[in-house]
Amino acid sequence: MAAADREKVKEKVQAALPEASPDQVDDYIGQAEEYFYAKTSRRAFPDRALHLWIDLAVKIGKSDGLQEGGGQQAVSSIKRGDTTIEYSSGSGSDSGSGLSGLDARIAMFKVAKIR
Repeated sequence: MAAADREKVKEKVQAALPEASPDQVDDYIGQAEEYFYAKTSRRAFPDRALHLWIDLAVKIGKSDGLQEGGGQQAVSSIKRGDTTIEYSSGSGSDSGSGLSGLDARIAMFKVAKIR
């Protein structure tokens, strides 16, 4: 996508996440881009996926990034014998990275691999 498209994505994500700094918004957009590429085997965002890119970046921003343990979560239990730490989740419907709801939309852009 062109730089103008990236700026449009940045503008929309910043509007959806007004408390995020411009650097954080850039990070969310980058994480969304990497997630999309990993799931689709593409090297660039197609023009028709612009809104999906925005939705991914906003979802990542609301979950405070894709990093493992990203964001501040409350520890619900710690077991010292086998070093188990459990975090309480914000909502029961989100699991993993919290992007599973967008995976069906991402799958439409998946590139078929030819052997």
